[in-house]
Amino acid sequence: MTRKEAFSPVLLLLGVIVLGLFPNVSATTSSVFFQQGFIGSQTPQVVLRGGTAGTGTIYANETSAKVSLTHARAISYRSNTGTNLLNSPKERTWNGTAWSASETEMPTAGSNVLWIRAAFCPISSRYYEKTIVTLSSDGYLDAYVWNGSSWKTTNNIGQVNTAAATYQSFDIAYESTSGDAMLVYALLSSDGTKDLAYRIWNGTDWSQEAYINDPGHATHANYRWVELESNPTGGSNEIALIAIDETNADCNGWIWNGDVWGNFQELENKLSNVRTNKLMALAYEQNSGEAMFVWAYSNYMESRKWSGTSWENELSPVNIGTLSVRWIQLKADPTSNRLMAITIDGGYDLNSVYWDGSAWASPIEHDADITHIDRRSADFDWEPSGSKGLLVWSTATDSVSYRTFTAPSTWGSTSTASNPGTHPWIQLRMYPRDIDGAVKILGATLNSNFDLFGFRWNGTALTFEATAFTSDTTTTVYECFDITFRLLGDPLHYDNVLQVANQAADSYKVNLTLYQSSNIGRLLNATISFHDGSTSNQIIINDGVTTQSEGPQYDLAGSSTIYIRISNLQVSTAETSYLYVYLRILSPSTSTYSLFIITFEIT
Repeated sequence: MTRKEAFSPVLLLLGVIVLGLFPNVSATTSSVFFQQGFIGSQTPQVVLRGGTAGTGTIYANETSAKVSLTHARAISYRSNTGTNLLNSPKERTWNGTAWSASETEMPTAGSNVLWIRAAFCPISSRYYEKTIVTLSSDGYLDAYVWNGSSWKTTNNIGQVNTAAATYQSFDIAYESTSGDAMLVYALLSSDGTKDLAYRIWNGTDWSQEAYINDPGHATHANYRWVELESNPTGGSNEIALIAIDETNADCNGWIWNGDVWGNFQELENKLSNVRTNKLMALAYEQNSGEAMFVWAYSNYMESRKWSGTSWENELSPVNIGTLSVRWIQLKADPTSNRLMAITIDGGYDLNSVYWDGSAWASPIEHDADITHIDRRSADFDWEPSGSKGLLVWSTATDSVSYRTFTAPSTWGSTSTASNPGTHPWIQLRMYPRDIDGAVKILGATLNSNFDLFGFRWNGTALTFEATAFTSDTTTTVYECFDITFRLLGDPLHYDNVLQVANQAADSYKVNLTLYQSSNIGRLLNATISFHDGSTSNQIIINDGVTTQSEGPQYDLAGSSTIYIRISNLQVSTAETSYLYVYLRILSPSTSTYSLFIITFEIT
């Protein structure tokens, strides 16, 4: 899962109108009155009146407009419900405060769904797009792409090898800049040059099947576990791949540069014999954009970094315990180069290993008797503010245990939350924006009763949802669910930011000019325009760059009103941007403009 921040902006119109500040301000034909109020209820006004000039008035009611967050989140899962029962994946969505009460059934996959992976598109033009890929009991992959109104289903998009048919032998990730989706899977083939396969979704269609060769072996290698991660660095389309070769007991890495798969690296050629478990993981440092690959060799966690241009030397191994490591998870702090790995070994031990950006710390054991080692019964994730995180695991019947972490080394005391049965699968996903009082992390767990429950962490308490997403998965063998977050909020539209009313009989020509800005690199989209039934775009920002700083003159007829609108507003980070705009008013039969300042604060 790619760590890319996701935000819904809030607009504050500061409404600074200054008369006489600039040498070319004319105060001979109009007075200007400004009033600030709630956007959408009491609209701020610029009023043009004929007659004797006044000094202008700024009313003190400067109240900011607030909008509610619209970060959709979805959980896709297997359930023996609906028309197609186990043959169709199901979905529920999160609206910022609660999960949807009813589930959505997707088209049939043709056989029982076993594994599910999901991802949202990271670019603003397709912010709504999500891709869900399932592996079913017939050994085929099925892909579902949501286009904002309906599902585009591609059945049997790939077939995995028989050694991979019951494992997460595929993954899906988006290129961060282009918005193309990459699907990689363990291929059913006898061709020694076609060890893995991939397809690319370009926003409209899937590409033809293409292939990745394992150059370490001339004969075909049956791969079993596959994981992808996208480079979060701006302008990058790099994707990292780590995969386990079941045939040769290897763990290998590749890098996608946006065009081809290359930079193959054999990470390990003597994996332990517990390759039925996912004993490898991958994550990008969020500041450096360097990828960390981790894997297990017997009772050691080993690691190696991709610098962006080359493979660095293998790091010193971390001794986890006395028995072979079976599971590894790796999560990236969203605000730094810190990482957290968690491991489950054959002795039912749960450990964590902290990366401070330059070295691994000694492992910390959290439990010596977790309930499951044949499933990943623990997970960790960071809070969106960074430096703090949450570890959740299964250690007893009818509850889960959890513990907080604060970098670099502080672990809180262990607490528990009630939920029926034991918990073979636990999954945590970070909420992408840090808001006081809001959820920090959402999670789900598949318990031994075949119930799939959601839970939430608000920074102080872990709370389970009152009802299960489903009580009928019929199995706990597979991680048959995946939570993913939409990376961008809905584009926001403020139709009545400011009202410009001409109460004189004469026409005035008006336009807007952006004369200064601050921190606009985070603005993915913003369009400021006049509208009164038709629209005149005045200022346009795309991908952090001003593409139009001054609008055409708008003929404001006598005794008429127009509104200033800001639309298609999307941001990428939780910061503040300022747009300093002149409202330029050309008085009738003159060449002199009055300039009034409007300041937009976007948080």
